[in-house]
Amino acid sequence: GYGIRATPKHTLIVSSSHQAFRIIGSCIIDHDDYVAIESPSDPIVMGTFENLDARCVPVEIDADGVVIERARATIERYKPKAFVTCSSGQIPTGVTTSATRREQLYQLCKQAKCLLIEYDNGNEVWYEAPPPRPIMSMDDNGTVVYVREFGRESAAGIRISCVQANGPIFARLIENKRRDDLLTSTIGQYEMLEYLRSGDYAKNLPRLREFYRER
Repeated sequence: GYGIRATPKHTLIVSSSHQAFRIIGSCIIDHDDYVAIESPSDPIVMGTFENLDARCVPVEIDADGVVIERARATIERYKPKAFVTCSSGQIPTGVTTSATRREQLYQLCKQAKCLLIEYDNGNEVWYEAPPPRPIMSMDDNGTVVYVREFGRESAAGIRISCVQANGPIFARLIENKRRDDLLTSTIGQYEMLEYLRSGDYAKNLPRLREFYRER
C-alpha cells in the first residue's frame, strides 16, 4: 500500500524497529563510518548506530522535515554510509516531512549513492490530514530501506516490525537477521496477521487518531 511495491520476496519480518536498525547497520557500517541522522532524533536509533561504531552526524529539521541545505552540506562533507529519517511522526518532535522535502531528500541520497533509511513511525496515525506517500514509494534503484513498526497502531506488546528493501542489500539483511536471531515470534506474527485480516486494525485507526490528537 501507499505506493510501495511490496512483495514477500523483499519484505523481512523483525522483532522491533531496534532490531531492524541493528541489522541494517551491520550490513553497511564499518568502524568510524559516518551516518547522517535527524536532530533531534530518537535516542534508541542513534544509540543503535553508535553501538556499531558509527559516527552520527546530526542534521537539522524544521516544521517541514529535514532541512535540505543542511542535508546536502552534510553528505558532501562527510559522505555518510546512510541517512536516517523518520518521515512521519518524527521522534521526538512529531514532525511529518512534506512531500517536497521527501522528493528532495530521495534525489539527494540517490545521486550521492547514500543509503536512505526511512523509519515510518506514524503513517497511519495522523491528526489533520494523511501524510505524503512514503519515500520508499519513489525508490526505483535500491536507494531506500523502509522500516515500519506496528506497535503504535496495535499494541506495544506486539513486537512486530518489517523491513522493505530492493536490490542486493536485501540478501545481506536476511543473512544478518539469521545471525541476530533465527526466528521472529510466530505467535506475534500470527496475532498481527489475524488483527489485520479481521478488519479491526482499520476500524480502530480513527479512534487511535482521536486519542493521539487529544494527547
